[in-house]
Amino acid sequence: MFRLSQVVFLGHVIVVDQSAHDNGPARTFTEHDNCVSSIQFNRSKDGLELFSAGTDAQLRSWDLITGTSSNVIFLNDCFTDEGASAQEVEDSAACCVAVAQQPNVLTPPMAHSISINQSCSLLACGLENSALLLFDINNAPGQSSSKLKTSGLLSGHTAGVCQVNFPVIWQKAGIYEELIISGGSDKRIISWKSQL
Repeated sequence: MFRLSQVVFLGHVIVVDQSAHDNGPARTFTEHDNCVSSIQFNRSKDGLELFSAGTDAQLRSWDLITGTSSNVIFLNDCFTDEGASAQEVEDSAACCVAVAQQPNVLTPPMAHSISINQSCSLLACGLENSALLLFDINNAPGQSSSKLKTSGLLSGHTAGVCQVNFPVIWQKAGIYEELIISGGSDKRIISWKSQL
């Protein structure tokens, strides 16, 4: 069983094995180019996969067994002009979403916060450019790592999205509605219906 210990400013993610007696680092990941601002374990992979995002505008997934970065998305590549051809969109490494223009074109899409929904099928990423990007998580059985595909863009904030979360809102008869809650530097909290 792995337990996250700390995120270090220089782009290091240190994971500690809580079953070890000395609680020494089990893995140290150093591939981020700048500060790591948010991390989440993928519960569908028995906690053996970790997602991280940072001010280097990268979203990464890590295989905790092999210690490798199994998936990297450069968040700058997630935006394309509305007039882009289908082939240009398909050729993008992150399967970008078409938008009329990047939400805040002067601000890079540095990641502040990521969150995974209860069913581990959707990851939300709050960005400095005021966008909230959604990624489908493909948790195929037998694969050690998940595949991420951009599935949508939520626009509503006018400044950086500092926090994102998937709270579970219980309703009658044990049925729940999954929401996305985001908070931003624009002093707004927005509730979104999850697009599943």
